[in-house]
Amino acid sequence: MSNSYVQIIIPNLATKIGLKESIVLSQLHYWLGKSDNDWVYNSYGKWQEQFPYWSISKIKRIFTSLEKNGYIIAKRLNPCKYDRTKYYAIDYTKLPALINSDDRSAHQEDNASCQTDPIKELIIKPIDEVKLAPCYSNKEYSKNTSKNNSLSCEMVAIWNDVFSKDEREKVVLTDLRIENLSKIINLFDDDLTKWREYCQKITTSRFLMGEITNFKASFDWAIIAGNICKIREGNYVFNDRKAATKMNEFECELSLKSRDPLWVKLVELFKSKYGMATTKSWLANLDFKQEAGRATISSNSSFIISSLKNRYQTPLENMLKSLSKGMQLVFEVDEAIAMAL
Repeated sequence: MSNSYVQIIIPNLATKIGLKESIVLSQLHYWLGKSDNDWVYNSYGKWQEQFPYWSISKIKRIFTSLEKNGYIIAKRLNPCKYDRTKYYAIDYTKLPALINSDDRSAHQEDNASCQTDPIKELIIKPIDEVKLAPCYSNKEYSKNTSKNNSLSCEMVAIWNDVFSKDEREKVVLTDLRIENLSKIINLFDDDLTKWREYCQKITTSRFLMGEITNFKASFDWAIIAGNICKIREGNYVFNDRKAATKMNEFECELSLKSRDPLWVKLVELFKSKYGMATTKSWLANLDFKQEAGRATISSNSSFIISSLKNRYQTPLENMLKSLSKGMQLVFEVDEAIAMAL
């Protein structure tokens, strides 16, 4: 009996909405009161641990019945489409009409030693002010905390391993990180392989690896649920680091004077049409800049600019349009440099 616990039945409530529904509703009310939150969540597997005498399919039907009849409110509060967790709140406005005060008083006297008080004088709770709490028994909470600590250690170790080639300090596990990891591990189905794949995906993005701007995806940024959704839904460019490596090799081969990304792509298109020798001869030593919708190719030699325009202006303009619509191509002699020479 040491592992047993009491689940309450309120006769009048059971008569009105059904015995099974009343037991589940009372259990929900217990967790709402215990956690002092307006919403609680749990998987059907975890609910079955609290109702071991029912199958998961029956538990689903009970929750569906309560939701359909308006006694509970169910929502998926996490914006991430991968998180299918349902959060539950009781519509307390429906219950006063179901339970009279005599039932409540009698039940409270007879069940003073139960795990929770019976459903008390009810008020409307501010369900829009969302606060979240998992539904764990005391024993399960201790077991779950130990599991979360173990998973958190492994997740941090995997992160450090995946990013070992990157020049960054190793991540250290803290209480706050354990708490944050426990909130998002369900997005990976408690599967560390999926977590590793997620970490590896980050390493394929130039932007997330800090190679385009000063931003670099940190561990704490990567374990925010909203950011996990963005990455898994493809809101960033991935698999562009290999292409970038090839482009860097291309830049080195040509020894380009300008490393502007648009110019590098334009030169690459030019090379694919005219070959490496022509490209290196005509474009390698040119300056390039873009601003206010204008892409300017410049040189200190008026002869080079004039010859380039005569031979390749139209092809270069067409190539630029394919890379950046609306961008105007301008050829310019850098008079300041020319005079200095």
